[in-house]
Amino acid sequence: MDGIYMLVCCLVSVVNINSVWTYENIAFNKSAWKQGGIYGADRAIDGRKSSLSVYGWDCVPQQHSQTAEWRVDLGGILNVHHILIQYATNNEAWVENNTFTTYFLGFSVYLSNTTNKEEGVLCFKDKIYTRATIPNPVQISCPNYGRYVIYYNNRTHPPYPKGYSKTTAGALCEVEVYGCPVQWLNDENCSLPCAMNCQSGYCHMLKRTCVGCAIGFNGPICKKNQIITTEQSQTQTNMPENSKEQKQTRAPNGMKNNSSDTKDIVVLIVVYVAGVLVSVAAVVIVVACVIVFKRKRAKMKIIERGDRNRQAARTPEFVSTMEDQEQLLLSNRHIRSNGTYNPEFEMNTLPRPHIINEIDSLSATVIHEIRGYDNNEQNTVHSLHNYHEENCCDIQVTELLNRIEELKKDNDTGFKREFALLPSGELHTCFVGKHKDNLAKNRYKTTFPYDHSRVILKEEHDSTDYINANYVKDVNGDIAYIATQGPRANTVTDFWTMVWQEDICQIVMLTNLTGDGKVKCIQYWSEPAKSMRYGHFTVDTIEERHYAHYSIRKFKVCNRKKHKIRFVHQYHYTMWPDHGIPDPLSLVIFHNHVLRTKPDQTTSSVVVHCSAGIGRTGTYIALDALFKECNKNGKINVSEYVTFMRACRMNMVQTYEQYKTIFSALNEEFKACINTKTTSEFLESVNDLTADTPANQTFIYTEFEKLLQIQPEYSDNDYKVSKTRALNSNGKILPIDKYIVYLQSPFPDRGNFINAIHASTYLKNNGLIVTQYPPLGDAVDFLRLILDNKSDIIICMDPLSEIQSCSTWLPDPSSTKKVVPYEVLFKSESQTDVKVTNIDIVNIEALAQPVVIVEPKGPLRTTSGSQGTLHLRSLVSYAIDASTENPIIILDRDGASLSGVFCAVFNSVQQINMDDSVDVFTTVRQLQTRRPEFCSTLNDYWLIYRTLRDYIGTTTESIYSN
Repeated sequence: MDGIYMLVCCLVSVVNINSVWTYENIAFNKSAWKQGGIYGADRAIDGRKSSLSVYGWDCVPQQHSQTAEWRVDLGGILNVHHILIQYATNNEAWVENNTFTTYFLGFSVYLSNTTNKEEGVLCFKDKIYTRATIPNPVQISCPNYGRYVIYYNNRTHPPYPKGYSKTTAGALCEVEVYGCPVQWLNDENCSLPCAMNCQSGYCHMLKRTCVGCAIGFNGPICKKNQIITTEQSQTQTNMPENSKEQKQTRAPNGMKNNSSDTKDIVVLIVVYVAGVLVSVAAVVIVVACVIVFKRKRAKMKIIERGDRNRQAARTPEFVSTMEDQEQLLLSNRHIRSNGTYNPEFEMNTLPRPHIINEIDSLSATVIHEIRGYDNNEQNTVHSLHNYHEENCCDIQVTELLNRIEELKKDNDTGFKREFALLPSGELHTCFVGKHKDNLAKNRYKTTFPYDHSRVILKEEHDSTDYINANYVKDVNGDIAYIATQGPRANTVTDFWTMVWQEDICQIVMLTNLTGDGKVKCIQYWSEPAKSMRYGHFTVDTIEERHYAHYSIRKFKVCNRKKHKIRFVHQYHYTMWPDHGIPDPLSLVIFHNHVLRTKPDQTTSSVVVHCSAGIGRTGTYIALDALFKECNKNGKINVSEYVTFMRACRMNMVQTYEQYKTIFSALNEEFKACINTKTTSEFLESVNDLTADTPANQTFIYTEFEKLLQIQPEYSDNDYKVSKTRALNSNGKILPIDKYIVYLQSPFPDRGNFINAIHASTYLKNNGLIVTQYPPLGDAVDFLRLILDNKSDIIICMDPLSEIQSCSTWLPDPSSTKKVVPYEVLFKSESQTDVKVTNIDIVNIEALAQPVVIVEPKGPLRTTSGSQGTLHLRSLVSYAIDASTENPIIILDRDGASLSGVFCAVFNSVQQINMDDSVDVFTTVRQLQTRRPEFCSTLNDYWLIYRTLRDYIGTTTESIYSN
């Protein structure tokens, strides 16, 4: 190797080539390791630092412990000039009170030829910085050579200096190592080689003095010849063992240079002769080839990692030389040679207790296949086991709420930490998805199906069997789901081919067709009463129902090639925010609808998709799988199953908020069962209650007590806006901040707050606005509320003659009421079962908005038989029959007591009319998430049941009489 090195040196010196390289980041996209596991270690050398939060994808996951260590392998012993470190800031200003300053203080940086920092050179050790002075990013000069750059910090020897944290964390966002990309070049242009006789070609980066001489030479640059004996030769060769600095003279493979005298002398003679004889043209060609080859290889590595493969890069050389091995790997992963899918893919079907072992096996496989396994790196494998021991604990359902509260502390630190520890990135090969013929079928450039678990299309509808979809197993190891991307215009036929091939009867859709101004999914079904043809499939939408948070569709799918018809149900969740998470209880109700309407005897998988088919899709699948598991065994393990899913399809569950939603939704699932009854079952259960049955011995009393137990608890933080901006200081019931209806129209000296909240009906999200009668002096805000929301129906819970403040905004018959800057005109009045008053509200632009005000003809709370619910039923019936697309405003004395009863009855009647079923308990439970004071007494809860019983009874009588 010395001879080859000196040959190149000679060639370079002959042609005097300058400025070939300059300092560059020689750590970029190299192999990295961190204490606690390899996952996320390479985020510090991927060139990404747009987000400096450890809970994103640009920084190494934060792990608090007594020590923190991270290192990057430069791939060989190279000359380093300086190192730049960007530490995490949580995307906040790097000032003294930034939390991360306490973790960064006291850090060290080493440069070593081995993974042991003690065998290397200490580049820097912080002993002077304080929280106010520590820089970030920080540049460290380290003109030396080595293979491993090691970051280290510890909190092992208290007491610590002022400002130091008790634990530390390797929260690195980027580490850039600047030096020369070739080991035998140095100086600022990376153009000059070390002296010819430097041992193994290594010299000091700035001084250019050799750190050791080839045998037979000595001096600072190894020019002097010396005659040494064999014994002296052996002694000199062994000298590096005597000091840390000389340990750095070991060859790149970690072995000492033990060449003999005679061999080196012969080599030297040959080299010098060759250097003189080689022509300038030949030298230029050789050097140019080296440069082109090096740069092309580096460029290809970057391109290969452009899909954000967080595990490792596969270079073109590796791919080409390993072609046969990869084909063998694919076959071993049970993709049959005839193109069909073997359900026993990659992670064999095993009972749940063996999932941990499968994950460990998977992790080791990933290390072998992608990172290259080093027997000396014992910590890598152990860290994976540590991950399971720490992160994969079973949670008893009775302890789920306590676990959630623990993980929520300190701004969800526990959830963020657990999510950061999950294996991420491309854990298996995706060769088929990345094939040039299939790229156009992928919705996103970085999301591909794993080869070992992808769905292979058998129908000969196209030249390819490809679809971006994977089989996903449940907790027991059975294939229960197909996770796929939202269909594109060029993949709709593929989608229906898969649905038919897999005998699918349920599709769960978790995205809207558009979001953020972008197409998230193509509409792959027909409008009602229309047909759509996709290849040899015809799809008819024969039924469509829209609810507050989701829609249900029934498709008739005709395979014209086989002359067969099947029916498929689609469950479309429509209220998942583009940049957020859904209401957990609403998601649970949606999930329950999917479960209870699944056709009997169906064993086929459920197709689940969002846009990319990984984030929301993974969240829903985890909810479903863990709910079924907990029903059997009474315990769950979220992190374990998410890890399991990620072995089936990449990056299932994309954000820590989605990860948290799994916990929250499961908690709502097990707080109380959703027990939907048919209308006849409901009547039977209520009619069984006799007049002399004690109230505390009925199922109604039991339900109400359960509601009190699971009622949502809100803290002062949830009422911050209400408490600081409420105009009615006497109001005891305040709105929860996130459900406030803010006023939009500006008005001098008045804010945008009003004590009003959004509430959903059974069929429409935020279909109601619930507020109190406007206090004296606040009539203008009430009119602003009406106009801002274009509300045209107002339902009052009391006869307005009993509400004194109404005279400030409601005109007398045949008159006008002036409420600056508005004018309210009386139009007409009528009375049937309810009193109806029609008014016009004229705004500043002199535009009139018609409004209908509905009030009962008597009190809503009475106890005299069916007549006692008449006034409430009349109000509900009017609202049910009303035709409006705008929110209905519900007025009450306190905005809660009777309005809560009205909303519960109204929503239940909508459920009866839509589905011929009812669930009072869940209806009230949903309303109480918006305002816990709704239906807060047993009498109110009884009133709901009595009103529904009477409503069904009178409706049934009316049907028979007609």
